[in-house]
Amino acid sequence: MSPKQFRLLIDTLGADVAKWPPDQRAAALALLSESADAQDVLRRAVAFDGQLRTPEPGLSPDRRASLVDNIMKRLDDDRDP
Repeated sequence: MSPKQFRLLIDTLGADVAKWPPDQRAAALALLSESADAQDVLRRAVAFDGQLRTPEPGLSPDRRASLVDNIMKRLDDDRDP
């Protein structure tokens, strides 16, 4: 597997080796065992996948109440002639 094919595999299927097709997995793992660049690509992909799985922080109750108040005020303002 070429480094370009490896990057395409990562970009397409992500960093989870279990999701890679078996026929490509062996070649990708062989490249990983000998290429520092491929290892870096995988390391960055693992970090990126982790960011995608991290949930957004929730709103604090005060911030949520403020947003609801602002929305309701705008709705009321739109209804006034």
